[in-house]
Amino acid sequence: MLIIFGNLAQGSIHQTFLRSFLDTDFQYFHDVVKIKNGYTFISSYNEIQDTLTMHAKTHPPFAVWIQYIIYKIFNESVLGLAIGMSILSLCSFFPLVKIIDFFKIENSKRNILLLIFALIPAVNIYSIVSIDAVFLFFSLIFLYGMLIISRSNYINIKGILLTFIGFSLANSISFSGTFFACVAAILSIYQLIIEKNKYTIINFIIVGILFLFYILLLQLILDYNHIEAFFNASKLENPNGFRGFHQPIVYLFTRLENISEILLFLSFGFFAYLFTPKVFNLKKNEINFYLPIIAFLSLMLMFLTGAYGTGETARACLYLYPYILLLLINVKEVNVLKNIAYIALLQTFVMQLIGDYFW
Repeated sequence: MLIIFGNLAQGSIHQTFLRSFLDTDFQYFHDVVKIKNGYTFISSYNEIQDTLTMHAKTHPPFAVWIQYIIYKIFNESVLGLAIGMSILSLCSFFPLVKIIDFFKIENSKRNILLLIFALIPAVNIYSIVSIDAVFLFFSLIFLYGMLIISRSNYINIKGILLTFIGFSLANSISFSGTFFACVAAILSIYQLIIEKNKYTIINFIIVGILFLFYILLLQLILDYNHIEAFFNASKLENPNGFRGFHQPIVYLFTRLENISEILLFLSFGFFAYLFTPKVFNLKKNEINFYLPIIAFLSLMLMFLTGAYGTGETARACLYLYPYILLLLINVKEVNVLKNIAYIALLQTFVMQLIGDYFW
């Protein structure tokens, strides 16, 4: 409800739910309305990718297809599509509850952490309608599975299945899913070297094999080549090659913009506490300490390659915020959590009231 009412602060149903569909001509929706047959769209995606709108051609076809299915379910109602996308996006809180419960903390503290997550400006602003919020939902399934794997000293079927499902669904709607492969790889190496746990890497290798079978099935059944689409999207995103070579100044400042925007939309209170790490009561051998660091390093590696060339990372990198939330797991002072929540509430309210956000 906080997220819904927060977005309604933008002024109207149109502004909250419909504007990104009806007031532009470059969104996924504008490809959705052109689809005559869902199967044909996916099977011909590799041929028509270059002709799609700016977002659709740099994402896998399922980013459009999932909106097409919801659009049809709601009898081609734009408001129905917006509501359907929002419901799917808000399902993020189901795996998030499981993630927090994984650390076995008391219910009162869990509720505050859920409240903080809903009040983080990036989450509150972009969890309605946006395909990036759907990606957040899938990424949280992956994160939950990864946490289960990280605690396993055997081949963990539950962890493997959850990780595979989250990873496959996320990669089906965004090529940003490569972030999770990077996180999994670094985590596996860390736990192998530092914790002498070989089963983390074994479990992730099984996930990787399953994903290879998945993209092979996409090729055989739907005639869609995911690898080809990935490289074509990269070419379309960077037609002149690596931006650091031909536009070094733009490359540098967009990297700084990407980091700054993520921190701005984290909330000033949360960001300020990052400079007083003692309040987090973190221990170096605990996963809620080193996994956020691994996630941040993985994202920096993506930024170095030139990913997210136009900014908008608070929306496009929504999947990073759950990792940052893990830093609060060990906080003992309830007032620290309340301060973060109050400041996030105030900042989000002001940003929703005076800001103009597009997705």
